[in-house]
Amino acid sequence: MLGTLWGDKSNSAVFDNSKLRSVVPEFDAVVAFADGIRETVEWFDANPRRQEIDHEANVFWDHLASIYDDALASAAMVRQPL
Repeated sequence: MLGTLWGDKSNSAVFDNSKLRSVVPEFDAVVAFADGIRETVEWFDANPRRQEIDHEANVFWDHLASIYDDALASAAMVRQPL
C-alpha cells in the first residue's frame, strides 16, 4: 500500500509538520480549504483513469474493514464484566 502524496492526498489530509517547523520556523504550509478542494478535483478531472472504480481495491478495503469491525466487537466482549 505504498504511494505518493501527490494528487488526491496532497490537500485532503492533515499532516504533522512540527519537526520541520522546529528547524525552519518560518515554514508555513497552509492551504485554504477551497483552494485544496479545487486542486484535488482538478487533479481527478485531469485524468479519466483516476475516475474509474477499482473493484479489486474495494474488495480489499471491505475485507480490511470487516477484520477491524470483528476485532472491535471482540475487544468489546473482553471488556464487559463477567
